[in-house]
Amino acid sequence: MDVKPIESLLNMNNSELPGAGTTKRKELHGMVPVRALSGTWRDKPHGATFHSYRIDFSCDNEDFSSFVLLTASNLDHDVANAEIDLYLLDTTAKSSVSPSGEVHLDSDQIKRAMRFHELLFNGLFSKLFLGSKAEGTPREFLLKKDSVSLWNTDTSYLILPLESFDVEDRASWRINWKAVDSCVVVVEYMKSFSWLTAEISGGKTRSARDSSSCLDENCAGKNHVNLANCTFCMGNLKDTVVISIHTGRIYYVLDVLVDTSAHSPFETPRVGKLKKYSTFADYFTKKYELELIFPGQPLLLLKQTHNPFNLLSDSEATALRRKMLSNGTNQKPQFHVHMPPELVVSIDVPLSVLRAFYLIPSVMHRLECLMLACQLRE
Repeated sequence: MDVKPIESLLNMNNSELPGAGTTKRKELHGMVPVRALSGTWRDKPHGATFHSYRIDFSCDNEDFSSFVLLTASNLDHDVANAEIDLYLLDTTAKSSVSPSGEVHLDSDQIKRAMRFHELLFNGLFSKLFLGSKAEGTPREFLLKKDSVSLWNTDTSYLILPLESFDVEDRASWRINWKAVDSCVVVVEYMKSFSWLTAEISGGKTRSARDSSSCLDENCAGKNHVNLANCTFCMGNLKDTVVISIHTGRIYYVLDVLVDTSAHSPFETPRVGKLKKYSTFADYFTKKYELELIFPGQPLLLLKQTHNPFNLLSDSEATALRRKMLSNGTNQKPQFHVHMPPELVVSIDVPLSVLRAFYLIPSVMHRLECLMLACQLRE
């Protein structure tokens, strides 16, 4: 799937990348396509058979979901059994790849897997909304129309989450279709009811809540909140992955702020900055022209997603640690957002899957380099 160049995903500065036509860059992977990742399987009406490679992560401080990489070609032994050290900001992790035989996906499963890719990879590493009021162009949900243009036959592969098992058995695995199908449902919801213009935002959001809401069966009494697509028990919201209907950004829930509401005073992100909005309701009305339906609900404290770092070298993590120490702190910078619950859609994807997504660009970059090295040896 062609979302962004790998250099931008790994957060490199343009000044560090030699321009086209120079001799400074000795690597050929900038211009030679990796044949092992090419494929035309998405156009086959009866599905396709893939070579599967399990990707596991081990880390003492974090829980990361395992994934399976599905390719049309059989990968070289060096790639299929790779072990990769990953340098996170405050710890290290190891990724290991192992061949797992062949797996057949029918055409419907392929379409669902593609939707999973399109929602999460674009939601985390690119944009799900096109256009803006500042540019004078209408806002449109990226996946509202045909998304075939997002896929490139030169880099056609699937990375899907695996179900978690209590007993570690690398030979036994199942694709987490529940997480995949949740993304399919969210895409359909966003195509129909995402905020595109001020004129339709209030009515369509209200009708969507009334017609497609689901109720948390464990929720009793008034101890619940209304999300855009679902009613949740407050006690079950922590660590829930959500996507905002007005920006397409992906978050996860840290807490429900029971003593707040959209009528609470709006907090400016920077000290000393002129306060433009009196309350959170005022903020969403003036900035996004959104009239809240449930302004009395407690706000959600959300953890904002971030761009992935280059985790293949300790140098970037070391530079960030030095920057934190120079600012008088040894803690990771935290980017939190206060959000009315009705402006987010829940995604039934485990938090361990979301965390592992930030490791995928570095892992795939290393695997692509290994694939190219094997290709050039032929």
